[in-house]
Amino acid sequence: IRRGYKPYACIERSYSLSNKEIFCSLGGTLIEQLPDKSAFESIQEWFADCDQKAIYLNQFNNIANLEGHKNETGGEIRRQLDECYGSKVNVPNLCLVGGMGSGASLLGIGLALREHYGNERVKVFAVQPQGCDYEKGIFIAHKIQGIGLTKPNFLKLFPKLIDGYLSVSYEQSISAQHWLLLKTGLFAGISSGANVAAALHLHEQMLVDPQTLFLTLAYDSGIQYLERVGLSK
Repeated sequence: IRRGYKPYACIERSYSLSNKEIFCSLGGTLIEQLPDKSAFESIQEWFADCDQKAIYLNQFNNIANLEGHKNETGGEIRRQLDECYGSKVNVPNLCLVGGMGSGASLLGIGLALREHYGNERVKVFAVQPQGCDYEKGIFIAHKIQGIGLTKPNFLKLFPKLIDGYLSVSYEQSISAQHWLLLKTGLFAGISSGANVAAALHLHEQMLVDPQTLFLTLAYDSGIQYLERVGLSK
């Protein structure tokens, strides 16, 4: 917007009203979701019929999305770890836990860490909403916004990157979201709560080496979901 571009987006009907209001308040324009069409399909049809100059970012298929997270997000994490431990050889084994929408953040960061520290020192676990299955391509309606939408196309490029899949319920996500707020003061969103719940489960069940350092992602603020998490009053 600061550079003069006008953003358009189609957000799923079931998504938080706050998300949509924030987008519009910042100058964005919402595209109506078509009947019997997903937001993804609706934006594709809008773009195909668009009579003005427009760039379709296509985050689910644009390799620049994956490369951006690999080089920038993954690069930042890598630099901070090396600085914190003095050098990369002192960094303990890592376990990266995260959900997948487009899959770009989890896969991009996972690639960056494995290239830097080696495959044997980095485990990557994908978080999926309860009832969904990335491996089998099963996706049901759920309330953990932003993840578990479809099988990420980027996953087809790196099918061996994921070491395991962790199912998390909406209730577990909300509980972990509240735990994170009370424990650290960080008020993150619902999918961030799902990541924390999955990481805590891995740690509690000792499914990885106890000396492992856990990494997870907090994507956005819980302010966008107040009406969903029982904190709006």
